[in-house]
Amino acid sequence: MNPDVMKSMTGFGHSKSTKFPLDVTVKGVNGRFLDIRFRLPRECSHLEMELKKIVAATFRRGSIDVTVGRKRISTKPDIQLNLEFAKELAKTFRKLAKSLKIKESVTLQQITGWPHVLEFDDELGETEIAELFDTARQAALLCDEERKREGAALQKELNSYIGNLLAILEKIEGFASEANERLGERVRDRIAKLKLSEQDEQRISTEIVFYADRSDISEEISRLKEHLRSFKKILGRSDAEGKKLDFYTQELLREMNTIGSKSYLAEVTELVVDGKTTIEKIREQVQNIE
Repeated sequence: MNPDVMKSMTGFGHSKSTKFPLDVTVKGVNGRFLDIRFRLPRECSHLEMELKKIVAATFRRGSIDVTVGRKRISTKPDIQLNLEFAKELAKTFRKLAKSLKIKESVTLQQITGWPHVLEFDDELGETEIAELFDTARQAALLCDEERKREGAALQKELNSYIGNLLAILEKIEGFASEANERLGERVRDRIAKLKLSEQDEQRISTEIVFYADRSDISEEISRLKEHLRSFKKILGRSDAEGKKLDFYTQELLREMNTIGSKSYLAEVTELVVDGKTTIEKIREQVQNIE
């Protein structure tokens, strides 16, 4: 896998121990921050904090689900019965039933279902704990490799969208000079309807400059190009951050909206709609980047 690629937040990794009946699954999906959740067997619950450190070392962002599977090593587990505690529970239950005048007998299922009546000696030894940590680390790395593969595909797709957006921008830029010419015609028509003297060149020039300034989109086009250059620069880095790309996507959409509000040419309006559609596609994919 090429290390110089960005990462998606979507990935899956599964690792199985060859020494113990242990396996770990790590699944990643989109998330604004790093959120690691665990599904652990009871006997592994005290290891959650250490497992979290191991998994967090691989990921920067995303919702990560970690599932640990473990089978009992012995077919005859050591079961401890707290007989005195069970007797006291049964006695208390009967006393309560009598006080409440409830005619209901105490069952074995009620007693054994109470915590600490039956205890299983099935704790992990130091060697198995070390193996669990190694298995979790390997599962996280496998998930990360898949996130890199997904990231490479995203990078290719986003570069394609940027190419489309640049082509749209060039077309819009081509209409900019034509827009000014049409604007001059509209101002002259407006002056004619107001029955002002056509010889009043100063008034005509003032009107044209005023409206041309209000409808000029050269600054927006320039900023769009600059944002796209910054976007591509970040996109080309192995440590590309989805949050930064999302920021530039918002800026792209803001400038495109401004062009749409300034322009009165139907051709430009149509191109703006195409541009906004492309930017929305970019933004949708950016949400998947770590």
